[in-house]
Amino acid sequence: MYKISLTKFILDNKIFNVNIFYYKMNFKNYKRVIRGDKMLDDFDLKEEIWNIVHTLRHGAEKVLSPIANSEGLTLLQVYILLYIHKYGMVSVGKLSKGVDINQGNISSMCKKLEKEGFVFRTRGHEDERVVSLKLTQKGERAISRVREKVKKIDKILSKYPKEKIDAVIYGFNVLNEIFSQLSVEDS
Repeated sequence: MYKISLTKFILDNKIFNVNIFYYKMNFKNYKRVIRGDKMLDDFDLKEEIWNIVHTLRHGAEKVLSPIANSEGLTLLQVYILLYIHKYGMVSVGKLSKGVDINQGNISSMCKKLEKEGFVFRTRGHEDERVVSLKLTQKGERAISRVREKVKKIDKILSKYPKEKIDAVIYGFNVLNEIFSQLSVEDS
């Protein structure tokens, strides 16, 4: 059985069509992507996705790492602080799920952030196993400065037409959808 899904997006006034074919074989779902005249097999598609992710990660690190480093933080630590800032006070368990990091690892990172004065860690009154986190003034100031520095990116983005930014966002959403499907299929 075949199922065809056509996805269109526009970039630099060019329309890109991505046809995704699903077919049953050996009780597994396999995907093939056709772009233009070229059919990408599973390996080519995975390699292309790997290259895109690498490029995105490298680009993000190149732009955002200096901002995080200027506050004495890593990108992951800034992400953790932003998450805590968003919720005001958050348990280590909720933070672990929210940033998708193993609870033991996130606990170690939070101890380090506490030692450096960015967060307060408090134990629950009813259940001492529950540890909650809140930003300190130093943490709030660091996040405020990070947000100010990131606003410079807005100036650059404002130079691009809305359609181009929408195409990029659409592409990210499609990529995220692919990752979600792949992770479900792999489990």
